[in-house]
Amino acid sequence: MSDQAPLIVPTSWIQDSSVSFAARGLLIEIARFGHGHEANVAELTREGQETEDEVRGLLDELTKAGYLRDGRIIAEW
Repeated sequence: MSDQAPLIVPTSWIQDSSVSFAARGLLIEIARFGHGHEANVAELTREGQETEDEVRGLLDELTKAGYLRDGRIIAEW
């Protein structure tokens, strides 16, 4: 996906107060890579300011909330 192409995600992802702001941001970052992309902790750590442990925690939060399975987005969009 081009960095200049708009990314369209469900508003419900952005407004889901059951997950942290950080987790919502990470979800959108993962969505930027497109359907089927497996979240890679090292890659996501390079892209942001969080440590690998923090990224793992956010991925776990998104998994528990039903957005991810095996590091891939399973929520509909």
